[in-house]
Amino acid sequence: PGVQTVSIVLDPKPATREIADQISRIAASEAWDCIREGGRVEIGSLVSRDIWEVLEWLARYPDDEMPDETRAADMIIVTADPSVLDSRARRNWLVGGAEGVPDVDHERVGLAWPL
Repeated sequence: PGVQTVSIVLDPKPATREIADQISRIAASEAWDCIREGGRVEIGSLVSRDIWEVLEWLARYPDDEMPDETRAADMIIVTADPSVLDSRARRNWLVGGAEGVPDVDHERVGLAWPL
């Protein structure tokens, strides 16, 4: 009770390794923000308060199997596929130059790092 849980939803099939790497970096940053404030992160099959566990999981992304559907009340979506964006999410990140973005509030980022 009282512990924030953030569900991070990642693009299940990023088109390139470059896109997957950018998605992982953004997800790691979001996870760190939550864990630093005492919360826990749900990402794929992992639920953790340990940033190192999250980083190890992200190091295997997208090779680990992604769940079909993860939709928690407090979710953050990081994807290159505009159809994955969800208006119920706390924050939506769209990686790359995808066209046809739905009418959902989102942050758009390219592939360069730092953002």
